[in-house]
Amino acid sequence: MKIFTTAVFIIAFFYALSNPVIVSGGIDNDIAGRMCRMPDGRLLAIVERNPDWTSGDFFVSFSSDNGATWSAPDTVLVEPGNQSTHCVTVVNDTIYLFYASDESGYYKIFAINSTDGLNWSGKTRINLGWPANQSVYDPIVIVEEDGSLTMSYISMGHGAYAAHRPAGGTWDKDQHQIVPGGYRARICKHPDGTYLAAYHRNISGNYDIHIKTSSDLINWSAEVDITSNGNSHDAYCAVSPDNKYYLYYAKNTSGVYNLSGKHSDDATTWSIEEMVTADLTSNTQPSFFFDNDLLHLIWTHAINYDTNNDVYYENFDYSTVSIENPGGKEDICVQVYATNKNLVVNLQSHMYEAFSIVVYNISGRPVYYNQIFPAEKLTVNALKPGYYFITIESASYKKTIKTVIQ
Repeated sequence: MKIFTTAVFIIAFFYALSNPVIVSGGIDNDIAGRMCRMPDGRLLAIVERNPDWTSGDFFVSFSSDNGATWSAPDTVLVEPGNQSTHCVTVVNDTIYLFYASDESGYYKIFAINSTDGLNWSGKTRINLGWPANQSVYDPIVIVEEDGSLTMSYISMGHGAYAAHRPAGGTWDKDQHQIVPGGYRARICKHPDGTYLAAYHRNISGNYDIHIKTSSDLINWSAEVDITSNGNSHDAYCAVSPDNKYYLYYAKNTSGVYNLSGKHSDDATTWSIEEMVTADLTSNTQPSFFFDNDLLHLIWTHAINYDTNNDVYYENFDYSTVSIENPGGKEDICVQVYATNKNLVVNLQSHMYEAFSIVVYNISGRPVYYNQIFPAEKLTVNALKPGYYFITIESASYKKTIKTVIQ
């Protein structure tokens, strides 16, 4: 009975603190979403809708309120064959959709572009130097500081590869292999010039997440293992505003996939695993990016994995320093930050009322409770490394902030 009660509490905790929004739902089989911030400030999500897993097309949804609500999906690309595996990015105020299509009988990678997210043109097949009968797919493209582009992709039967396009130039055809047998390879770049590629591969029937790093896209490091449960997929990586590597991936526990994540300063030593979702149905295909002190996360949520999937979105307060001024007013200012193994909550308010402070660990268990009044600073000492949720609540105010103890 105690075990059952605890499990229910953990699930309820994640629903209470986690409020995913449906980007694209209903009876359609929306199997993957990718997103970016548009030049006009809105969020844009491109969703692959694939009714039978062999005839996918792309649709777009917009949010003008930082992901709280999303527009009804509108058509981006509907063509013969299977349009599948994609990414979306912004280059010089132009939005680019990179995707794979088997319209020729073999998968090839294409790009189209738009300035408003609704009208798309400029369809171009990207020549990566492979023969006509070799399928290449699953492009992930990042924009570098000098305006150049770097892509990770899969060559069917050969593994994961990287390609580069100088600003204003053409894609190289050098076919630099990241790892043989790699799938769902995703690439990111640290400000120090280090590329990181995350992927899963089959080792004796077990699928786990691994990473490699490189300074030149040619020579790659030894493989670092991220998971070891034998059934993890769909890794996605990015670098945070404070220059940490972040990974999110789908991990199978108790027969369903849920999202988990880790972070690292050096791509060698990784944090304890954070459980991001805790549903009784599968969550897969995460992708994310950082901006405006937020981590924007989009993923696939199974209503019925074979026939009906939805695309979900959620954002999280990022960084170990979070400051909240509701509505831009000075009535309440909450600052939460970590120092050594301690957590500090600094509260300033013109409303002299009691504020309850509850600290939860990543499993949903409250590890600290207290009350403070405005102009007080609270320190929670000797917390174990990991993620924590801090709920600050009074009669007229409630805020939950996520932070991490290193």
